[in-house]
Amino acid sequence: MTNQKSKIENPKSFRVLGVRVDAVQIPDVIAQMERWIAARSACHFIAFAGMHGISETQYDPSFKQILNSADLVVADGMPLVWLGRWYGYAMRRRVYGPELMETFCRKTGPLYQHYLYGGGPGVADRLADALKQRYGVRTVGTYSPPFRPLTEEENLEADRGIRAAAPDVVWVGMSTPKQERWMYEHRPRLTVPLMA
Repeated sequence: MTNQKSKIENPKSFRVLGVRVDAVQIPDVIAQMERWIAARSACHFIAFAGMHGISETQYDPSFKQILNSADLVVADGMPLVWLGRWYGYAMRRRVYGPELMETFCRKTGPLYQHYLYGGGPGVADRLADALKQRYGVRTVGTYSPPFRPLTEEENLEADRGIRAAAPDVVWVGMSTPKQERWMYEHRPRLTVPLMA
């Protein structure tokens, strides 16, 4: 696990039940995402934490380790925003995952290549079409995994597909804690700059 200063350039954070939460807002996250994409130095991942996810860590220490190993853990729930304010941070709003994605796509348009992983059959394809129509977003691949654990061969095939598509960002939508576990486990095997 890397130290906190290497995770984000502005390392303001606080802890909630042993989980680091970074005191950032959507503009901060977008700026960091663009730095990671420009640097292309490693595969980073962003975890969107709410009280549900943090409470899960109390029953599953491995999930706590996964969240704390994320390069950025954002407050995706108002209770965490209120705690951040209590710690003295100027957190106006939560960093809601769909809002971050929409804002990033609106601001960057066709600048980056996106890969959409998750959702039911056809959902990622419909989202890719909507993002292209609205913002000119370039989606280089989608994958809707079955609602069961993937076999090792299926995991390797998914990784090969992502590597071959060479996206700048992989958006993972499978609900907590499944999506965070997936990013943590696949980060060493992927050559993309960013997963969120």
